[in-house]
Amino acid sequence: MVDVTSQNTENRSDAVDPTEVRAQLDRVLGHPSFATAPQLSRLLQRLVESALAGDRREIKEYALGVELFGRGSNFDPRLDNIVRAHVRRLRVRLKEYFKGPGLADPVAIEIPKGHYLAIFHRNTATMIEWPASAGEFDATLRAIHGRLEKMPTFNCVKPRASIKYVGSQVRYIHSTQP
Repeated sequence: MVDVTSQNTENRSDAVDPTEVRAQLDRVLGHPSFATAPQLSRLLQRLVESALAGDRREIKEYALGVELFGRGSNFDPRLDNIVRAHVRRLRVRLKEYFKGPGLADPVAIEIPKGHYLAIFHRNTATMIEWPASAGEFDATLRAIHGRLEKMPTFNCVKPRASIKYVGSQVRYIHSTQP
């Protein structure tokens, strides 16, 4: 298996402190979309705590099926897709959370596709006050471009950004998602 955490956290200036990760986990689990989904919440908590404990190896599908989903010792992940299905739902729910209510949260939590582990990184969405003049607007856009150039890449994906105008603010969203 691929050790995804080492690709994303070693030698990075944006490594996230475990205290910040736990605070972010509490925010995510407190959101109604997770509070009403106890199995997804337990799964997320297990994956995050395992990563924070320094276990850089993926948790086995069998172990998750037995520990979290009450499958017996005769659980066969090839025949029962409960773990894969819940991890897929968890990925979708996390993506929705960080595109909506968690957009401005300081830490993002991801479960990479094809893996049973959590990775963490600084959430690079920022709010910028709307400039009062055209000159300030130009300077703001140059500052945004400078931030984008300094952003790290994840899994060899070029950073992408979008700028959205929300009311009197420019919402700058940096994303490594295609």
